[in-house]
Amino acid sequence: MHCDFASGRGTHDNIADIPELERLPGAAGIKVFMGSSTGKLLVPDDAGVLAILKATRRRAAFHSEDEARLAERRACAFPAIRPRTRLARRNRRLRCTERLIRLAREARAQVHVLHISTREEIPLLQGAKDVAACEATPHI
Repeated sequence: MHCDFASGRGTHDNIADIPELERLPGAAGIKVFMGSSTGKLLVPDDAGVLAILKATRRRAAFHSEDEARLAERRACAFPAIRPRTRLARRNRRLRCTERLIRLAREARAQVHVLHISTREEIPLLQGAKDVAACEATPHI
């Protein structure tokens, strides 16, 4: 089996490379993690997100989670990931998605918000069709 699909990762360290990454064979675009992920993939600040949006020429995909709120939740005494505590531990996302839409409009860029899991985001994204698309992940 063969899969010819890839996505570049937008980070603080590779903003200048984004136009080239978008053009690589099989590249679907750029993915950005606004909440904690692995290694240096985290881009939690507006300046970093805005710089990535200004560098991209295609729709960029975002994990829209507010890093400050995630850090607050990690400091709480929640047990390791369990179905009943996962939502309490993860960010409610709305504040970050609002920021992302504002930044996309400022940069005149298109974004795709990954893994919508809160009902509060739906009306927000319905009103942002000029800059945002999304998909749902109801099992989170």
